Parts: sequence; C-alpha cells; structure tokens
Amino acid sequence: MKEELADEVVARFLRVAGKYQGLEKRPLVMAGGKTVHASELHMAVAIGEGRARTATELAALFGVTKGAVSQAVKKLEAKGLLARAYGDGNEKTRLLSLTEEGRGLPALHERLHGKNMPLFGSIKKRYTTARMRGILEFLLDAERLIDGLSGDGE
Repeated sequence: MKEELADEVVARFLRVAGKYQGLEKRPLVMAGGKTVHASELHMAVAIGEGRARTATELAALFGVTKGAVSQAVKKLEAKGLLARAYGDGNEKTRLLSLTEEGRGLPALHERLHGKNMPLFGSIKKRYTTARMRGILEFLLDAERLIDGLSGDGE
C-alpha cells in the first residue's frame, strides 16, 4: 500500500513538473507586442525588485546555471528590456537593470500570477501545517535527487 502510494506521488510530481515546464516555455505577450518567456520574466522582476543585480546572483536565486542566466539576459537585452553596465570602479562585474520599457514587466508578472493566486490560496487553506511540512520535505528530497542526477548539487 505505502509503495503504491509513493509511486503515485512520484508520478504525479513528475506530471505536475512537466506541465509547469510547458507553461514556462509558453511566451507571454507584453503591451506593445513583444514576447517574453516566464523564466525571462521572473529574472527581470528579480532585477527590478533589487533581489539580484548580477548574473551570478540570478543563478543563485533561481537555482540555475550562469549559462542559462546569460542566455535569458541576452534575450532580454536584445528585446530592449534589460541593460548591462559596469559597476562603479569595477570593470569585471556587470550590473543588470531594467530599461524604461522593461519596467513594464512587473505588471505582466502580476497579471500572470494574479490569475493563479486565488487558486493557490484555496489549495493552501486545505492543508494543515503538518501536511505542508511533509510536502515540503518531499519536494526538498526531490530537488536534492534531481540536483544529484544533473550534477548541480552543492
């Protein structure tokens, strides 16, 4: 019984992860017609909110490689949504900032997540603290397993 339930939990987790990955790949349309992907959008919002100012900080914040961040930054820069400049007195570190047009990305982000927040709010209300701790433990274990398989573990 426990083994069958565990298999079902893992299968559902993989299914949900695949669906989420599909959503992340779907482009979002900004006012003005430019498109951004969810991963680009989340990075841009983190920059705009001051949670990350460098590619290294973005990689650490999102748990992705610097190469993945570099690709997203190049795309955002090519779209005129992000700018890179050397920091004061530091010709090695490039600081990231949103352009005037890029400052519209947080509104797109809010529109994207605003649709989902009531849904997630109702889900959160259904679970006790103990159940949420169990779910969190499972997700942490799954993340460590995936990191080990991908070589991204710390």
